[in-house]
Order: sequence, then C-alpha cells, then structure tokens
Amino acid sequence: SEPHLVILNSIQDPPDLQGDSSPGAQNDKNRLAMTISNASMKNLFLKSLYTFIIVEILSLLSFFYFPNIPIFFFIIVIMAAIASLYKLEYGLYILLAELFIGGKGYLFSLNVYGFPISIRMGIFFIIFAIWMARKFPISNFQFPKKFLIPNSQFLILFLFIVYGILNGLFRNAFGNVFFDANAWIFFLLIFVFLDTIKKENIQNILTILFASVVWIGIKTAYVIFLFSRNFSFIGDPFYKWIRDTGVGEITSMGAGMYRIFFQSHIYSLIAAAIILSLFFLGQRPDKKSSLIAIIAFYFSTLSILISQSRSFWVGGVGACIALICYALLIQKIQYKKILIFTLLFIVIIYSQLSIIKIITGNFGNFFSARLANSEEEAAGSSRLNQIKPLFDGIKKHPIFGSGFGTKLAYKSNDPRVLKNNPDGMYTTYAFEWGYLDIWLKIGLVGLGIYLTILFFTSKQLLLNSNIIQKSLFFGLLALAVTNIFSPYLNHPLGIGYILLVSSLVYNEDMKKQ
Repeated sequence: SEPHLVILNSIQDPPDLQGDSSPGAQNDKNRLAMTISNASMKNLFLKSLYTFIIVEILSLLSFFYFPNIPIFFFIIVIMAAIASLYKLEYGLYILLAELFIGGKGYLFSLNVYGFPISIRMGIFFIIFAIWMARKFPISNFQFPKKFLIPNSQFLILFLFIVYGILNGLFRNAFGNVFFDANAWIFFLLIFVFLDTIKKENIQNILTILFASVVWIGIKTAYVIFLFSRNFSFIGDPFYKWIRDTGVGEITSMGAGMYRIFFQSHIYSLIAAAIILSLFFLGQRPDKKSSLIAIIAFYFSTLSILISQSRSFWVGGVGACIALICYALLIQKIQYKKILIFTLLFIVIIYSQLSIIKIITGNFGNFFSARLANSEEEAAGSSRLNQIKPLFDGIKKHPIFGSGFGTKLAYKSNDPRVLKNNPDGMYTTYAFEWGYLDIWLKIGLVGLGIYLTILFFTSKQLLLNSNIIQKSLFFGLLALAVTNIFSPYLNHPLGIGYILLVSSLVYNEDMKKQ
C-alpha cells in the first residue's frame, strides 16, 4: 500500500525476515518498518523543536547582550560545515531549517566593515563550497553531464539572472543591483539539491518543517500576547529584535489588536497545504505520524490567522479550491469526506479565534481592518498604487527587462513612509506584485522560463503516484498564488521550496530515463 505520512523505502529488512516472502513475514516486516519510521519521526520532530527554541533564545540573548560578538554565528556555521562534511544532506537540513524559521535570515549575523553577512549567507557559502570541493576537485575537474541535461531550464534561467545583473549594472546603481539580485544567487543550490535530495530524504525534511511551524505558531501566539497585553510595545528592545533580525513585522491595528507578521509564515501556509492534502488524499495514516501532522496543521493555521495576511489567505483558499476539485474530479473522493473535512476545519478556525480572544482579550476588529475596502487601508492601497508604475516600467523593456535594481516611484500610504515623505511618494526597487516584479527585472522571456520550471515541476508532482509528492504540489500552488500579491518566488524563502521540489522531480525523472 502507498505510505502517506512516512516513507519506508529506506528501511532495510531485519535479518530474520530477509528472504522470507510469505504473507505473515511480509506483514511483520511492514509493521517493524512502520514502528522504526514512527520512532524516528517523533525523535527528529522533538529534537528539531527543541533546537528551534534554543536557537531563537540564543539569537535574543546575542541581540541584547553580545551585539558585536558573533560567537553564535561562527558556532552555527562550523556546525553546518561539520554536518555537511559528514553527509551533505545534513547540511541541507540545516539550511532548510533556517529558512523555515529565519525570516530574512538575520537571526545571527557577522558585520564585515559595515556590511552585515547573515547566517543564511554563511550556511549557503559553506554548503556550496563543500559541494564544489567534493564534486570538482582541482586535480580531476570534470563538469558532469547530469547537471546539464535535465536542468536546461535552470541554466537558461541562470543566463537571464546574469543578464538581469549586467543589465541592471548598466542602468542602475551598484548597491541597488546587489541587494535586489542577491536572493537569486540562491538558485545556485539547485546543483547541490539535485545531487543530494532523494525521495528518502522527504520524511526528514517534512518532519523538520512540521516542527518549525509548531514553533512559529507558538512564537506568533506568544508575541501577540505580549503586545496585546502591554508587556511589550512598538519600539521596545523585543520589538527591535524582531525587526532588526528580519524575523517579521508588528503593526498596531488599534483597539489593542496587533498584526504579527513573520516572513517565514509562508512555510506555515505551505505546511498547512501539504498536511491537508495528505489527509485529504491519503488513506489511514498511522497514529503517531497523524498526531504530529495534526499538531503542525493546527499551529500553521493559527499562525496564518494571526498574521492577518490577505496574501496568505488567498494562497490558502486557492490551494483548497484546487485540492477539492482534484479530489472530486480525479481521485473521485465522496462528497461526504469533503463535508467532514470542511466541518472539522470550521471547528479548528473557531477554536483558534477563541484562543486569540483569550490571548488578546478582544478580537472585535481582528478581521474588519484586513477585510475592509483595500483602497482605504494603508497596505492594500499602497499595493494597488504600485500597479500603474509597474506596467509603465515594464513597457519600456517588456521582452528582456530593465535589469535588477530598477527603481520606480509610487504613492504609499504606509505611516512609516508618510513620516519622512508627507506627499507619500516612495521610490524603491522592491515591489509587492511578485510576478510583475520579475517581469520588470528579467523581462517576459525570463518570467516565462521561471513559469516553465514551475509548470514542469507541478505537473510531475501531480502526476506522481506517491501521495506525498502530490501533496508537495499543493504546497507549491499555495506559494505560487501567494506570490501574486507578495514576492516570495524571488526570495530565498520561496526559492528554497522551489529547489526542494524541483530536485525531487528531476531526480525521479532521471531514474526513468
């Protein structure tokens, strides 16, 4: 039968059952493999959860007491190096774990002549350098065809990224080009992922993801408690830690309500879509794995609620609609099952709203501010005001783009902008409309190549008979829909998930050739 929340292919047969193909022995073998996998998943889940808590506490202590002593930065980088030298997939687990909880990547940082190097950059360079040294020793350098043939789409995308950088340097300031394009360098890890990630690794990665979203959910609830109960306030040291480390943003919504938005909430959305798909499309998953997944789903959706991000809500709704249509039309799932899941989901949301009310003491305006007319609400109106300038900028170089670092001006209603610019005019190279931003920088052809990668990856995931890979598709869909309104596909947070699922697809595709 198809394993759903666990992958058993990597479990070896116990010595006394090897060679015995009788039904009784086969059942015993499957039960033992399931027990081993359950224990391993629970162990990794708890270890990951404890690690996330310790890392965030160390980040907080470092920010308060050792702001100029990057001891924890070096400790983590050294640990990542040791793990990668032992097994490269362990290094990628650390890299992905940082993405899952790290926001913009500055939980720890190293200041080099006034230039901050994030812990994400440190882990990236260490893993890539170790892979390069192993794969291409100077004494016997040979670029394997494996990385050329199946990844022609990525290679073409690299060419457009390089062109976008050169084009940007020709038209725009160096600093703007660097800070706009540096996230795209993350795509270089596609070769490391392709060489390392196999379907046997997915159980571990999902377990780490589930642990991360549980921690993020706990942290999100704790932060909204601190601010709504006046234990913390805008501008205090705790607030500055969240802002300066790039973990997230905290905004007062009035009447004692705050919006707690973490960039890594995108993985709460992705995890929720994956887990819902696993249960929706799967059949009788084992109890321990189900419990971990249910806990992760609960904290994921709680985070998404508290984030008050309309982009996440739209991405979640889009993934749910696609999942229901697929289940009805392709999987032929009964309406009764859909109804049961819908009722359970309503109960979960109601319980979470009750928790929010207990935490904050009030949720009367929890949804009203975010669901009000977007033209009257600062973030929504500012986002809408970007559309015309973006299309005007795109019209100048629609085919190949204007290059990274291209700045446009639009009228913003953000209070922070109005404080320095009373007329509200704001000039930037970073825009909320993800696909339009990519079109502006690398043109319609570059955007088309990126969309081709997404389409091929999505198609292969959805056509795969493995339920886990089908579920990864719905996580990808939630990410792709969210990117319409919030840029994640041009950020390491979104690129990391693209690398993960694409490498899985390409490796599976190569095995068939």
